[in-house]
Amino acid sequence: MSTPGPPHVRAFVAIELPEGIRSALSRVIVGLRGSGGDAVRWVNPGGIHLTLKFLGDVEEPLITDLVRALEAACGPVPAFSLALGTPGAFPSTGSPRVLWIGLTGQLDSLAFLQRRVEDSLQPLRFPPEDRAFSPHLTLGRVRESRQVGTAQRRQLGQAISACQVPPAQPFVVDGVALIRSQLTPQGAIYTRLHRVGLAPLVSP
Repeated sequence: MSTPGPPHVRAFVAIELPEGIRSALSRVIVGLRGSGGDAVRWVNPGGIHLTLKFLGDVEEPLITDLVRALEAACGPVPAFSLALGTPGAFPSTGSPRVLWIGLTGQLDSLAFLQRRVEDSLQPLRFPPEDRAFSPHLTLGRVRESRQVGTAQRRQLGQAISACQVPPAQPFVVDGVALIRSQLTPQGAIYTRLHRVGLAPLVSP
């Protein structure tokens, strides 16, 4: 009889968003629901975050090593500012599968932070992503093609292209979080396992 391995958690590293940003995204989702209806699985605005690195199933004993690696990666990085940008879709607005809002602000600092996180976790056997980092905030995912026709997808693409993002104050990124994701029939439940701070904000 085999001995069971250590318990696992499904986890990722992300930047958490302030309430004002989540409220603005919620208003965008409400406005888009009229165009998408049941064709889109909308994200709970309270759970929207900016993912830096998806880890998948992580053995619980490894969490301590993960936190140490993140502290080493993030500690020297100065805090920076971001703001909501323009809406878009993957792979395109002509045939959308994922609806999102982009970001503006100190994107070079964001890319630098993401690379440090990525590099710090490779020794722990978390390989780098195949795709280039494309910062965005996911609003919803279009259901499978057999459930959603071409015309409806085109309508969704037009709606996301035309939607107006409510004004929201820029926000300061001063830390990253290691977050647990528990999948349920009602949607994912996110729990912060640990937060790692950045260095103080550098004044311009």
